[in-house]
Amino acid sequence: IEGDRNIVNMHPTAITDNEGRTYLLYTVDRSGHLDGSTFEIYQRTSDNNGNNWNTPEKITSALQGEYTQTTAGGHGLQLQHGPHAKRLIFLTTCVKSGKNTLAVMYSDDRGAHWQAGDPVDATDITDGNIVELPDGRLMLIMSHNGTTTKCKITYSSDSGQTWGEISYRKLNTGARGCRYAGTTLVKKDGTILHFTPEDQISNLEANVTAIGRGDASSIENIMIGNPAYGKGLGVTLSSDNAETWSSYENIFTAQTYDSYYILCKKMDAIQLNNGQTMCITESGVKCPKEGLVRFYKR
Repeated sequence: IEGDRNIVNMHPTAITDNEGRTYLLYTVDRSGHLDGSTFEIYQRTSDNNGNNWNTPEKITSALQGEYTQTTAGGHGLQLQHGPHAKRLIFLTTCVKSGKNTLAVMYSDDRGAHWQAGDPVDATDITDGNIVELPDGRLMLIMSHNGTTTKCKITYSSDSGQTWGEISYRKLNTGARGCRYAGTTLVKKDGTILHFTPEDQISNLEANVTAIGRGDASSIENIMIGNPAYGKGLGVTLSSDNAETWSSYENIFTAQTYDSYYILCKKMDAIQLNNGQTMCITESGVKCPKEGLVRFYKR
């Protein structure tokens, strides 16, 4: 999928269903201004493990007249439990008058038609990630720019059509991990893992540190914007349907890149066939934007 100076393809979300079809959902910015005025959501599918893809199909929803809606990135879901088993779900960011929230898009006919669920009742959500719990509920963990240092969590008992009241469960995410969506994985044994950066530092801090090491190319780097950088990467886990969580375990200490526009760390995680968990995140050693880093955890 190619863009150019004016067209930006961003925030990809992938789903693979039980019959082997892969769905790629992504946002296209027709102007390249990243201001939301020309955002559109598209879908492509593959039935042969990504060797060939169909032509892009535009996805519309009833929310798009009221909100600026974009894919949230990470991975989507095919539900495994309940009356809506086999439903496809992916998460979207919804912005209206500078207020941010989330909503899911869902399909019950293998992507032929998509509908939007109700937005979460919140106004300060920057991103999130969604999982299906072993009891069939959907859990949505949300990053935010509010004053609390706890992640916001909400649940859906109707497969993403509506969401309950937001809670602040004790999800251990380090000092400022609540600023980042991170990624959440439900393993085959029902254990839930949540990965997130430990803390947050500014671009200014990162470049001053770099200059002290002799890594920065010029003082000009300090003056260009002030986006947030994640610091470190850690994991916490739950073995009781997300009722309680373990202590936060820091597994990486280098800086990780974060967007100017949306304060959310982009990462994803899967369980491999050998039982290991693999987490991939944007990161670097000397520069937070060097590339991707892979972590494996048994």
